[in-house]
Parts: sequence; C-alpha cells; structure tokens
Amino acid sequence: MNDRMSNANRAYRIFAHTYVRKQLQGRQACLQFALPCMIACWICALPWLLQPDSTALASTAAHAFVHADCRAIAIWPVENPTITQEFIAPAQQWSSGHRGIDMQTQTGQTLVSPVDGVVSFQGKVAQKSVVSVQHGAMTFTFEPAVTWLVVGERLTQGQRFATVENMSDHCEDSCLHWGLKRGSNYLDPASHVAKTRIVLKAQ
Repeated sequence: MNDRMSNANRAYRIFAHTYVRKQLQGRQACLQFALPCMIACWICALPWLLQPDSTALASTAAHAFVHADCRAIAIWPVENPTITQEFIAPAQQWSSGHRGIDMQTQTGQTLVSPVDGVVSFQGKVAQKSVVSVQHGAMTFTFEPAVTWLVVGERLTQGQRFATVENMSDHCEDSCLHWGLKRGSNYLDPASHVAKTRIVLKAQ
C-alpha cells in the first residue's frame, strides 16, 4: 500500500513539474514574439504622441492613409511642386474653405498618378475639365486636367495619366487643383505624401 502511494506521489510530482515547465516555456515564447511588435508600434506612434493633443487628433485623421510601417503611400502628381494655395478644411460640409491644394503648373504639363488606382471619372464639372482617380475609399481629383484613358482603366503609382489643360476657377490656366475625399470628407492631399522639399509661393 505504501509503495502504491509513493509511486502515485512520484508520478504526480513529475506531471506537475512537466506542466509548469511547459507553461513557462509557452509564456517565454509569447514574450519573445510580442516584444519586437510592441517596440515597432511604439516607434511608429512616438511622433504622434509627442504632439499637443489637438494637433495629434488632427494628425490622426490627416495621416490615416499610410502604411503600417509608417510610409506614406502617395507621391506628388508633378515634379518639384510649388504650392500656391494650401488646404483649408471647412468647419462644416457646407462651410467655406479650400478643399484641396493648388500647385503651380503650365498648360500641357504631364501628371503622374500619386497612387495605384482606377480612373473613376473624366469629363466636365461646371465647365471645368476634371479627372478623378479612385484608390480604395479615397478619391483623388485633378483640375483642370484631361486624360487619354477611359473610366475603369487601372493605374500604377507614378504612371502618366493626364495633362493640365483648359481653365480652372482656382487660378485660370496657371495651376493644378489637387483634391482628396474619403466619403464626404475632404482631406489634405499634401499630408499623405512622403516628406519631400516643397516650395510655398509667397502670397
């Protein structure tokens, strides 16, 4: 009887020791996987966390269109952009503002697609030549612009797809108005482009 009890106790201790060891090994493996992920997330979030609260909230909305590895996915539609009018968000959908940015261009200047996307519109809007490119839930608009492509044609980032042509009520024939919408919300296209040297033209 005593031998049976001794064997049972020994078997229980072996089982308990093995169970605890496996639990500890599992937790260690989990920490080894999770720790690098946590560090990467903190590195990406650090610039946002260092901003004042109001700026951080605005930055969160403005920078929603970026990859998880912190790279912006859009490029400028023109080389060496000179911004003549910056984006001014309207307080309400019906309020005044500047729903996009104006960049100095010349008639006939070639535009490249800032993202991979699809031509979703090309034609006249209120007598202005407009081309739109769809990328997921985002719509990029270009005015005044004309394209030789048809609606539904796919684009790759950096592909030539249109030229600056005709007149605009923003700056006649001397600029390109670049707009960006997600649903009914207007966004600043410049905030979704990888940081590069731009020129703000003196008013």
